[in-house]
Amino acid sequence: ITVMRGQRVVSFSVGSRNMYINGTVVPMNTSVEIKDGRAFIPVRDIANALSISKIDWNEETKEVTLTIDGKVIKMTVGVVLEEYGTAPAIISDRTFVPVRFVADELGAETSWDDATKTVTITKAVAE
Repeated sequence: ITVMRGQRVVSFSVGSRNMYINGTVVPMNTSVEIKDGRAFIPVRDIANALSISKIDWNEETKEVTLTIDGKVIKMTVGVVLEEYGTAPAIISDRTFVPVRFVADELGAETSWDDATKTVTITKAVAE
């Protein structure tokens, strides 16, 4: 993976417990899953990968709130994100979120390599 100055490049493959952030391996507690034809990742792992500063969880409403650089992203487990045709889910006691939704909300680019089942996210970062 080529990382340009001012970028954060994150990649991970379905079934693997390793994520790569700018080429450095970062172990995850669980692997990326496919649900509704979309790649899902545990919310804590995507937050770590994209330097999301704050994660809030409302147990009562099952709402996840991510905050980064003053931007707030809200999702609710079981509530379909219309444009993406899927909803955040709890899998094996972990909250999983659709990768593309979070990346799109942060203005990052997402690509999918079907041969290797690998997602790559490229996000501009302040230097």
